[in-house]
Amino acid sequence: MQKEFEQAKSLIDSSSRILLTMHEGMDGDDGGALLAMGWQLEKMNKNVSYVIKKGVPPNLSFLPGAKKIQDNITSGNFDLLITFGCSSLERTGLPLILNSKFLILNFDHHPDNSYFGQVNIVDHKKSSVAELVYDFFVFNDWLNSKDIATCLLTGIITDTGSFMHANTQRK
Repeated sequence: MQKEFEQAKSLIDSSSRILLTMHEGMDGDDGGALLAMGWQLEKMNKNVSYVIKKGVPPNLSFLPGAKKIQDNITSGNFDLLITFGCSSLERTGLPLILNSKFLILNFDHHPDNSYFGQVNIVDHKKSSVAELVYDFFVFNDWLNSKDIATCLLTGIITDTGSFMHANTQRK
């Protein structure tokens, strides 16, 4: 994964206007990963847009940054799209991005991922996308705030059933 992590960091470093999205209908895993990434990108002075079709459900409104999430894209003026938990771009429910020309960074842990990004960080052995993003943050020494930790932990807890599902790993 080191090569993919380096490529992903390079994409992020060379981008200034970044769109974060996930599959339609926010869940704790992908939404937590998305918000954690947003917090880090804003610390890097990136212009970040958060779009999730159908918005934030009430049970996840506590997440730091949840109020930044919009239901739809207002423009296509981005140089990088980062997706979380999408096996394909169609899963986002956002038609504007389907024929887009911007670069794509794809984070997922599902085995049916179609590897649609220029960089694909996909590992089906991970319990959650949030765990995968956590590994990416550790690689880059980015674990630096309570808000990021809250978002990532929420994702890991929700996708592991509070560490009870078989996908929970020991480290």
